[in-house]
Amino acid sequence: MDGLVGKLKAALNATGLPIDLVVVSDHGMVKSEGGWVTLDALADLKGFETDGSLLYADTEEDRVRVYNQLKKASSEFTVYRLKNVPAGLNYNQNPREGDPVVIATGPYAIRAHAPDAEPGHDPDKPPTAGMHGFNPRLVPEMKASFFAAGPDIVVGKTVAPFENVNLYPWLAHMLGLAAPKNDGSLNILSGTLRDGGAEREQEK
Repeated sequence: MDGLVGKLKAALNATGLPIDLVVVSDHGMVKSEGGWVTLDALADLKGFETDGSLLYADTEEDRVRVYNQLKKASSEFTVYRLKNVPAGLNYNQNPREGDPVVIATGPYAIRAHAPDAEPGHDPDKPPTAGMHGFNPRLVPEMKASFFAAGPDIVVGKTVAPFENVNLYPWLAHMLGLAAPKNDGSLNILSGTLRDGGAEREQEK
């Protein structure tokens, strides 16, 4: 990847154009620990449809029952009712999220059921070696990459960790575009810009 970015940077330099190069990632990766955490070994999932670790029940009675069975079942995950998931995780904003919600406390692979013992489905196959999707506040390896260089960027500036949603207004500002309302803030990264994020006249 370093070599590919180097080739890109050399090609951009060859154009002679004033280009800002920004390299980001959506998440990090971490080595998984232990084997599978299988939820139906810890709770009776009768009445639930499942997808991975997502749990969908038709009745509130089933939701309460499984929540109570799982909430102290393992130190490898925390379980919440959907309405009580910490706001910073944004889980309760997605209509596809299940209830209860099972969130790993570390780099653990969680599934509702082991795959059926059918051809092509090995119930004993271990989790993949590298994983993502964990809370970066608990698993710092989840933090993403951010590198930027160019005529609009302050040289040698290091920034504190930030949420990737703040890249949108920052990029829009460098492009001279007015960003519509969004979840990010230009103020978070304005210190990386030579103009400090000051308003500029929009291009026609």
